[in-house]
Amino acid sequence: MPEEIYDRQKSLGLHVPSSVMVVGTGGVGYWVSILLAMSGVKILHIVDPDIIELSNLNRLPITTDAINVSKVEALKEHLLALRPDCTVYAHKKKFDKLIAGEVEWIVSCTDNVKSQKQTERWSKKIGAKFVRAGYDGLHLTLTDAIPEWGEDKATGYTVTPSWVIPSVLIAAFAVAKMLRFPDMSIASYICELGKKTAETTKTKIVDDGHNVYRAQVGELLSSPLRIDIFGEESADNLWDISNCGGRDNLEQYARGEHKDIRKILATKDGLWNWLDRMKNRRR
Repeated sequence: MPEEIYDRQKSLGLHVPSSVMVVGTGGVGYWVSILLAMSGVKILHIVDPDIIELSNLNRLPITTDAINVSKVEALKEHLLALRPDCTVYAHKKKFDKLIAGEVEWIVSCTDNVKSQKQTERWSKKIGAKFVRAGYDGLHLTLTDAIPEWGEDKATGYTVTPSWVIPSVLIAAFAVAKMLRFPDMSIASYICELGKKTAETTKTKIVDDGHNVYRAQVGELLSSPLRIDIFGEESADNLWDISNCGGRDNLEQYARGEHKDIRKILATKDGLWNWLDRMKNRRR
């Protein structure tokens, strides 16, 4: 497999592990494995004793021909079709320490609480990093420890409402945590994630006393909304308004040192209007 496949991700600061074990290859684990392989992980251990059932097909990218086939064997075939140079070890059994070996990450994607605890304990023993990724209906969980929800006191397992969207979302977040954002954790409904994103984009840029955080200003300037004023100009060019003192004023405002401009920029709309005037003056 040519390494040029990964050229466009090289500048993103990813830390692609050489080996990962994915425990549980249902809705979440199947997608986690695919995303890891597509990101360039060269050794994957996939662990699951079960076979594919009809009920799995609403969240797995496979056909009805795979029904009654071992989950790990079907997944291994899929992974090797995508990345022939990836070494895939398919373990058609429950997790145990004999198959764990030495890996950089262990990802628990099973609903079995006993298995979750085993994988977490074993990861600590071998010095591997651990992440638990799962969902309950529309609630997503991504954590370095074992969550409490979803446990059946009798069996440690419960059937939860399942859909492809939470499966793919939490799988993507899990891989993002492993490769780029190690401190990421999630315990939220999907709708709440959307609200937080909208609030971040629309947040006013001033706090008490009209103080503003430079990061908020930078995020605002680099958001897609910049097209409203600057057309196709890049985010870097938004800062390039120094001919009329715009950049200095904005940075002084970010530090709370520019008194006059602070009166104008009390809201997001005020910022846009001011930038628009800076653009026109520059012309």
